[in-house]
Amino acid sequence: MQTRPFSFALDLSSGSTLTLQIVEGFKEAIWTGRLRPGDPVPSTRPFAEALGVSRNTVLDAYQELAAEGFLFAQRGSGSFVADPLPPGFAALGSGQPRETLAFALAPAPSPEAPRSAAFSCRTGQVDPRLVPGLALARAYRRALEGRASAKPSQKDRIRENRLKDGLAALLEGMAGIAGTSENLLLVDGLDTALRLVAGALLNPGDCVAVEALGSRRNWTILNQAGAVLEPVPVDEDGISVEALMRLSARKRIRAVLVSPRCQYPTTVGLSQPRREALLRWARNKGAAILEFDPESGVQLEPSAPLPLASEDTCGSVIYFGLFAKALSQGLPLAYVQAPRPLAAHLAAHSHRQGLAANPVFEGVLADFLLEGEYQRHLARLRASLLLRREALVGALRAELGGRVQFQVPRIGMAIWIRLPQDLDVVRWSERAARNGVGFSAGSRYHFSGAPVQAIRLGFGSHTAEELKEIVGRMARVL
Repeated sequence: MQTRPFSFALDLSSGSTLTLQIVEGFKEAIWTGRLRPGDPVPSTRPFAEALGVSRNTVLDAYQELAAEGFLFAQRGSGSFVADPLPPGFAALGSGQPRETLAFALAPAPSPEAPRSAAFSCRTGQVDPRLVPGLALARAYRRALEGRASAKPSQKDRIRENRLKDGLAALLEGMAGIAGTSENLLLVDGLDTALRLVAGALLNPGDCVAVEALGSRRNWTILNQAGAVLEPVPVDEDGISVEALMRLSARKRIRAVLVSPRCQYPTTVGLSQPRREALLRWARNKGAAILEFDPESGVQLEPSAPLPLASEDTCGSVIYFGLFAKALSQGLPLAYVQAPRPLAAHLAAHSHRQGLAANPVFEGVLADFLLEGEYQRHLARLRASLLLRREALVGALRAELGGRVQFQVPRIGMAIWIRLPQDLDVVRWSERAARNGVGFSAGSRYHFSGAPVQAIRLGFGSHTAEELKEIVGRMARVL
């Protein structure tokens, strides 16, 4: 059997003896697979010459390796790597894959339908073709160079303060939410934001009211925080505040999670009477309103409602916003705008748990906001999305006619389409998928998973011509 070629360098200036270095070198070669169980090892004389040490040094090392069970000598044949290796020592790749589990798991979420369709309209995400890629690349470069040119902690504080100041001004100017940088918390993603708020607000067993149509992801986060969720019906005017009042007469509701500007997934806005009633209810009950606004920044018409937080005078509303919808999923920075005591409390929790926002993302957005690039991008984005929305609305009316009903959304990048009772939504979605179009059936958004005669169709990721093709394919398999 041929000796497997391998070598390692000895450090004459090291505090370790040459013998010990040879011993450790052999162990590393075995661990990494350069030497395998049963392999012959070099003879002592040529190996000593190759390493530039005396033969006695190599002999001592081999004797030590044999004593530890790594080598064995065979008279007339030389020395070999032990097979098996000593107990407790496993070479890389030598173990067996673990196929069993010694403990139980929580139920896994239901798998989503495959997303291999040529045209996926399941999400309301912005088209990467509409994102200012060059401007973003320049901002990333400046943010990375800035971190290298100053003490990170000092530079990060300056950047965070600049971004918070710019964001506070933007929210007051565009969303009507008064406040300063001290009302804001920046984190990486809405999931993190909701986890932080839930951890600060809720005790295990607290009841949280949620819209009966909504985000299963948010419900899971609240469940993980120990909340007991109570679904409240949603209609064409948003969440039923009357039903919420009846619920709170029977149970103490600690908070309600709502999306009043653009209800997710139906895209309807909460009517003004219900907005006022919801704020009164929260004030009288001492409950928190968690205002979830994933479409923040994607306002298509001037008449679109402002956030509920803009009308809050009693400190009841905690507002969640996101930049990724308007910019890029690769920039997942989210923010919480809250009464100052809660914002300070959340900031302390965030830093203790290592959940502060990525400083590079902060640098990118600080540049975008303070140089006006974000505002210019929103104006260009709105113009493009309006064209796409009108193309989708026109195609739906032309191709599907009286078979569907929908409200034209004033915010966001998706349309909620109501369907007749005699249409099998699941089968239609399956036929459409085979024809290259993917969309989400309404049951995906129902709290109990019950059938819903509706679908959600995103238009932000496709051009006007693509949207016409999409609706045409859907109509052909209806």
